[in-house]
Amino acid sequence: MSNSHRKGRKAYLNDYKPKKGGGYEYKGKRYAYRGDQSFKSMLIRLWAFGGGAFACMIVAGSVSPPGINGCAYVILPYAAGVIAAVSVVWALCRLTARGQSLEKHVYEATVEALPKRGILFLFFSAISLAGLAVYVIFNGFQQKFIHFLVFFAAQILGMVLIILLGRYIKRIEWHETPSQN
Repeated sequence: MSNSHRKGRKAYLNDYKPKKGGGYEYKGKRYAYRGDQSFKSMLIRLWAFGGGAFACMIVAGSVSPPGINGCAYVILPYAAGVIAAVSVVWALCRLTARGQSLEKHVYEATVEALPKRGILFLFFSAISLAGLAVYVIFNGFQQKFIHFLVFFAAQILGMVLIILLGRYIKRIEWHETPSQN
């Protein structure tokens, strides 16, 4: 059973081989950063976009716009957007921790997945704003016009930052390096 190859989600474990002194060593494909700017400045820009979008979600949740306290079509998309924002930050943490040379499975879970996670962020933020607009149309601002504006502006800014993150990460150059078999 120990010599069998895994399939599915854990298939990447097949690329880890035991070392003579104990432990495991990765022998699969790697992706190396080859951008025209330093790795550190690339990470700073990614964090500015992704972390900024996350901060915008937190700011939007810190105010109490009309409908946020008990209206499912406002709060549920917002909560899903927060989860998507956490997912973006998690991918950025993982990318930062692994450095300039990424294992194939880490590359797929970070660099390739960030645009998809950003799309989820955009989708849920847009649905949350639409729900808020519907609530305001039918129920008014309930003396929370400033809260409405802060929520709206934070969500829009977060969406712009995620769009910039997606555009930027698609321009970053990563090259496959040969496996170490």
